[in-house]
Amino acid sequence: STWPSASTLTILVSAQLKALAYAGFRPSFYKCVACGADVQASPETKDPLFSVSEGGVLCESCRGQVDAKPIAWTTL
Repeated sequence: STWPSASTLTILVSAQLKALAYAGFRPSFYKCVACGADVQASPETKDPLFSVSEGGVLCESCRGQVDAKPIAWTTL
C-alpha cells in the first residue's frame, strides 16, 4: 500500500479539525489553556505540552498542572 501525499493528509486533518470545531472542540495552539499566556516557539523552549481534556497547549509555567502530552512545534 502507498501512503497518501502530504497535501491529502493536510486536507484530511483540516477537515477533521473543522468537524471537531462544529462539535464544539476548538483547540488552542498558541495560547495556554490554563492561564492564557502566549505560547511561542523558540530555540531554547521545550516542545509544548498539548492537553486534549483542556483543549490546547500549556505554557512553561503551567506544565504539570493538567494531564498533557508533548507535541512537536512542527506539528502545531
